[in-house]
Amino acid sequence: MRRPMLDRMADAVQQAVEEATRLGAQAAKARFAQTEAISCEFEAGVLKATTSEQGRALSLEVIRDGKRATVTCNDPGDVPALAARAVALAEIGASAHCSAYPEPSTCAQILRHCPETAALPRERLIEAGRAAVEGIRAYSDELYIGAEVSRSEAEAVIAHSSGLLHRTTTTNWNLGGYAQKTDGTDMLFCGAGRQWRRLNSFFDPDWVARETLHDLRLAERTAPAPTGLVTILAPPEAAAMLLAPLAMACSGRSVLKGESPLRDKLGAKIGSPSLTIIDAPHVDWAPDSAVMDDCGVPTRPFTMVDRGVLRAFMYDVDTAAMAGAKPTGHTGCGPVRMQMQPGTRTSAEMRRGLAEGLIVKNLMGFGQSNLMNGDIAGNVALGYRVEKGETVGRVKNTMVAANLYDLLDGGFEASSDVDPLRGWPWILLEGVSVSSGG
Repeated sequence: MRRPMLDRMADAVQQAVEEATRLGAQAAKARFAQTEAISCEFEAGVLKATTSEQGRALSLEVIRDGKRATVTCNDPGDVPALAARAVALAEIGASAHCSAYPEPSTCAQILRHCPETAALPRERLIEAGRAAVEGIRAYSDELYIGAEVSRSEAEAVIAHSSGLLHRTTTTNWNLGGYAQKTDGTDMLFCGAGRQWRRLNSFFDPDWVARETLHDLRLAERTAPAPTGLVTILAPPEAAAMLLAPLAMACSGRSVLKGESPLRDKLGAKIGSPSLTIIDAPHVDWAPDSAVMDDCGVPTRPFTMVDRGVLRAFMYDVDTAAMAGAKPTGHTGCGPVRMQMQPGTRTSAEMRRGLAEGLIVKNLMGFGQSNLMNGDIAGNVALGYRVEKGETVGRVKNTMVAANLYDLLDGGFEASSDVDPLRGWPWILLEGVSVSSGG
């Protein structure tokens, strides 16, 4: 990264804040960020493209007379002009419900920058992508195979008119692969991927291939889907998706607007005693970890649901001012890194305990239901029938539907084993409506 330029930008963001307040803004916040990234992409089993990208941007947000405006540029050469545009635009800006940013306070220290990740050469990225492709190709030459591998380094500095000046440096790598198998009108998609900030043993193309091959082999046989009210078992990636409506309902803005079905349930039971949902923003090396929100409010471990009881809503600075609440360090009133506390049985034990059920790995059309109300529905893009504890075959032409809050208050269980990167367990949900066209 270009350190001397970033040092100058620390002065520039402070200058932008000072100039905006001099021109009449009651509050101002400036942020400069730059990113460097290398990526490679494989399609149809061959290297399609490899790219290098650089980006930088300076943004300035001002609050003036109850209005808010933000301007952005990628060539921060004239800070006074940037400030003048922001202050002028505030005359027609959106309503602002706070007149000052919170005073800076102590933040947690977490590990987010790995020199080995930043130094990953293009050749190793290509090698990893090719290894993932070749590992999947071992199953069949007739598959359509793809892979994506990338690494990036970013640095940012933020300042605001209440005295904040904070600088961060991060790295990230991403490694994933997929396969498409077509047989007439039947199309099977499966794949696996990971991302992390630290370069370690998780950067493993063999793992990508193993996970993809596991699904391909399970899908060799098909089975009729169980229908009616069915118990489903969802792995961590699907569990996080199925619990998304809960995060939406715990948004302070949704509560304030009267949209959240949980708006009157603070302190009330909304799920089984085995349900505990937390926001864990301070996990070392996690790509979504954060020490503060975009206004400088420190993040903290935050419990939304404790043993089935709703404990708190999430607020950013502006929404907290509207609601007469304290900001909780949640930009946009959403979680930083939502996680679920694990249970007592392993996912394998949960599966072996199913007389009949359905493993749901991925859904299509999930976001088209009324998620705010807790309605979850979609086509099973990849799922397997379970009989007497054994996975017997892939299901096709199958749909699932339910209300999340009904499921959480009924037969719900989380596994004791947790994905080491996502931080999510498997979940078991009883009473999901399943229908099948074949």
